[in-house]
Amino acid sequence: MSTIGIIAEYNPFHNGHLYMLNKAKEITGAEHSICVMSGNFMQRGIPALADKYSRAYAACKSGIDVCFELPVIYATGAAGDFALGAVSMLNRLNCVDYLCFGAETDDLELFKKITDILFEEPEEYTSLLKEKLKNGASYPSARAESLSVLCGKNAADIISMPNNILAIEYLLALKKTKSDIIPVIIKRKSAMYHDKKISGDISSATAIREALLNDENIDFSIPDGAYFALSEFFSHPILTSSDLEPYISYIISILKSNGRALLSSDLKSVYGNIADMSEEMMNRLIKCPLPASYDEICCYLKTRNITLTRVCRALIHLVLNMTDSDKKMVMENGTIYYANLLSFRKEASVVIKRASESDMPIITKNADYIPQNKAAQIMRSYDLLASELYNSMYYRKTGIKLPNEYKTNPLIA
Repeated sequence: MSTIGIIAEYNPFHNGHLYMLNKAKEITGAEHSICVMSGNFMQRGIPALADKYSRAYAACKSGIDVCFELPVIYATGAAGDFALGAVSMLNRLNCVDYLCFGAETDDLELFKKITDILFEEPEEYTSLLKEKLKNGASYPSARAESLSVLCGKNAADIISMPNNILAIEYLLALKKTKSDIIPVIIKRKSAMYHDKKISGDISSATAIREALLNDENIDFSIPDGAYFALSEFFSHPILTSSDLEPYISYIISILKSNGRALLSSDLKSVYGNIADMSEEMMNRLIKCPLPASYDEICCYLKTRNITLTRVCRALIHLVLNMTDSDKKMVMENGTIYYANLLSFRKEASVVIKRASESDMPIITKNADYIPQNKAAQIMRSYDLLASELYNSMYYRKTGIKLPNEYKTNPLIA
């Protein structure tokens, strides 16, 4: 019996995800599937359109056997952290044979060549990188140009596309953790990651969310099982990044009132070293004029050296008060301390049994889980806080109270 592992956000699960799942099983011959899925907040710092249990249930109604939560410390991290956390969980489950992921290109050998260079950082590569950075290139551009010299012109194209970037990070994570899991690339079909228009049977998650905001029909973009599981969310206004604005504006107001008397160098020691937030960003945050929308706050914080994606991650970490020191402690003392089970298919009991035989605690009842150490306690506290924040945002937007985390058990599909 073999099992594929999939790392995803499923925001929401759509026909493209179903195609990848079926293609992965066809290529590998695997009978079962395990997904490690982002919780209530995505890698770019935005809230999910439905809560994590409902999205996992939608995936399992569409064919995924078991769905675990990727802790928010990793789920809202940079691509490397996101990949490392998810791969580490798949490793610790000790029952996954293949890691299957989508990419714009399926040239595995070229991916491996790029990954080897990034992992080993040979002198030829580091010299090229330093030279291009010295000449004023941004880090992503300098990296792309350096890899093009060593791996051919196609390398630059590969690392400029979002799913290809994640694919490289998955391969790096497999190398870093000395994993035995075999990587399998599934070439993306039809819609690209950032496409904003519904097109045919397969559309991007971005396009589907955009269609929901515009009250457009999405029926033919989502499998029946997933659509049924999420229909209640589709009938109400979905959460967007704009729903974070009141929380962020309140924190900015507090920073403004307390920060005027402080030297800029004292800000981090007083307010904590928020993950992904530099001293420069904190200084700009305090100067940000209010009132302002979420987009206006992001644009104010974005600079030539600070990307919009990083700004969005920093802002969700600010609201969660997620510090760099906590994140480092979690990563230095181990990577994953538990696996929170979100949903599973009744027919997948054998997969649950195999996962339960690993040395990692599987959370099936939130109220019963007791963290084994300080790092696990920190990781868990952020997961619980993220759920409370999400539920608060959803209630504020729709008037609907989602179940408390301690009262929520895995949903059986």
